[in-house]
Amino acid sequence: MLSHYGMRAENLAVVGDSTNLAFRLAALANKELDSSIVLCASTARLVGPYLGVRSLGAVATKGREGLEDVFGLVHGDA
Repeated sequence: MLSHYGMRAENLAVVGDSTNLAFRLAALANKELDSSIVLCASTARLVGPYLGVRSLGAVATKGREGLEDVFGLVHGDA
């Protein structure tokens, strides 16, 4: 999707499903979910071997059907 932002004609951005999901999950961080960083399942699979991740359950996200499995980073001794 091509989106216009700002006041000038050249202020355009390409926004896809991944960008939209990241925006929606960031809005849940520290509000509806007990984590300051919220990851989707595919990102959690990629970083899991290097960083500790924990399941935060499944949430509904605006503009998407079904539930999204979400994860948070494990900090220190947690």
